[in-house]
This record gives sequence, C-alpha cells and structure tokens, in this order.
Amino acid sequence: MYKLIGDLSGGEKSRLALLKLMLTGANFLVMDEPTNHLDIPAKEAIEEAMMAFPGTFIVVSHDRYFLDKVTNFTCELENGHLTEYNGNYSYYREKKLEMQKELESTQEISNKKATTENKTTPKTKQEKAKPENAHVASAMSSEKLTMMIQRCEATIAMFEAELKGLEYQMNDPALQADPNKSHEIATAYAQKEQELEEKYIEWDKLTEELANKA
Repeated sequence: MYKLIGDLSGGEKSRLALLKLMLTGANFLVMDEPTNHLDIPAKEAIEEAMMAFPGTFIVVSHDRYFLDKVTNFTCELENGHLTEYNGNYSYYREKKLEMQKELESTQEISNKKATTENKTTPKTKQEKAKPENAHVASAMSSEKLTMMIQRCEATIAMFEAELKGLEYQMNDPALQADPNKSHEIATAYAQKEQELEEKYIEWDKLTEELANKA
C-alpha cells in the first residue's frame, strides 16, 4: 500500500523518520522522547528497531518501560554532576535505593554515637516509654505509606490508560484533519503526560521512604 507522507499518522511519520536515519548507515543516534505520541504498535516497532540497531544510541525518555527494554547503560545528570550506571532504568533505581540506605545508615550510626556521648542523665519513665510509642507510630506510618503507594499505582494506571486513549485519537486521520481538535488533543496529552510524570516522582519518593523503614 502506497501513501503520501502527508497522509501518514504521527506514529507512522515517526517510524518513517527513524527508518530514514537507519538507512543512512549512521552508527550513532541521539533521540529525544522517541515514543511520544505513538500508539502501542508503533512503540513496539520502535523498540524492535532500537534493539536490532547495530550501533550506539543515546535516548532521553520519560517512558521507563521503553528505557528498561532498549537500554543497557543509564546516566543521571544532577546538580551539574554526571553519574553513570552500568544497567537499565530498573538497575539505576535499585542502585539509587542502595545508596540512599547506605547514606541513612551511616547518618543513623553517627547520630547514635553522638547521643551516647552526650547522654549524662538517666531516663525518666516517660522517656523510657518513647521507643515503644515511636515503634507504634512507625508501624502506622508504614501502613499509611503502603496505602498511599497503592493509591498512587492505581492513579498511574489510570493516567497511562488515558494517555493510550489520547494517542489513538491523535493518530486518527479524521481528527488530524481538524487543526482545532488536533491541537486540543495534543494539549490534553501534554498535560496528562506531565501529571503522569509527577505521579511517578511521587511513587518513587513513597517507595524509597517505605524501603528505608524496612
């Protein structure tokens, strides 16, 4: 089947652009959000193409599932410092959690040592009861964190489903023919994408906090 470039959907144009890049014989690609505005079949096609690409590529993406599937090296740029992780996104998150736990463990040991050195008076009955109360509060906090994480995951699943629906609408030729509706859907997609990213950040913080309480 032959089509004019102007008749292609957004996802089809993205796949065509990637194909043209690969056909040039390039062995190094730099891509910014290559899965944006793509439907599921188009994303799967991009994933397969990237996994079969014989060269090297650098990709910036909010799609952690895409990153997990096609990458084997992760770089984090924070406060002007670049940190390298020899693995995909999941490996990067695992290492970040380990580093956070080690840091907090070191700080806890330092705090306990300082408390022991400065302790000069015996505990009162009220003070002795504090660790037990603190344990109860900690247990309640962990339960609440778990509940918040579950709610966050449900919201993420809902946002992702909404994004899929918007993607299908964006790839509808009839809608693309209407500039106003097309712009409206694109704006809604961008807004929902931002909400999803914020929810992922919230989920990361909650899971880290819960892991630190373990």
